[in-house]
Amino acid sequence: MRCFIALPVSAEVKAEAAKIQAKIVRENQSATVKWTEPENFHLTLKFLGEISEAEAESVKNILTELAGRHRAFSCGLKRFSGFPNLKQPNVLVVELEGGEKEGGELRQDLDAAMTSAGFVFEDDKPWRPHLTLGRVKDGARLIGGQTYLSGLEKISVAPISWTIDNLEFFKSALTPAGPKYDKIGEWGLKK
Repeated sequence: MRCFIALPVSAEVKAEAAKIQAKIVRENQSATVKWTEPENFHLTLKFLGEISEAEAESVKNILTELAGRHRAFSCGLKRFSGFPNLKQPNVLVVELEGGEKEGGELRQDLDAAMTSAGFVFEDDKPWRPHLTLGRVKDGARLIGGQTYLSGLEKISVAPISWTIDNLEFFKSALTPAGPKYDKIGEWGLKK
């Protein structure tokens, strides 16, 4: 099964992210972007890829242990951006502020525990907290160094903060309509 570990976002954050998506769509009616469904908004802590049922059980044990060692923490929406950059975005995101230290330590602890349990990951990028709004399809990308998407530099983000107090473990199924997420489990962080 295809899985990932996530941190939840508040309903207020989901609403703000959906408003930003709507602004971009209004100015770019013909753009081909695969938008994240509002109910699927989350912060990915670690993408695991395909794992077995036995490995999923191991992940549950690791998350139980981690949740008991890490405290809940706050973070907030910072600014609208794109990866690799806003002029040539492959992914449209909202960057976060606050919680970088706590989230980074949680991610490092998770990586160490999973490596000790025998997991091997090819993608070893450091955690860069962001909320994915959508993925730009090839047809909306560059022509002569310019993106088809307009008005991106004018997008503002409300400074909403929330407390991250859970770890979540999801199974993800790719469908023609987009990914379908099923929560395997949830673990509360220390208060």
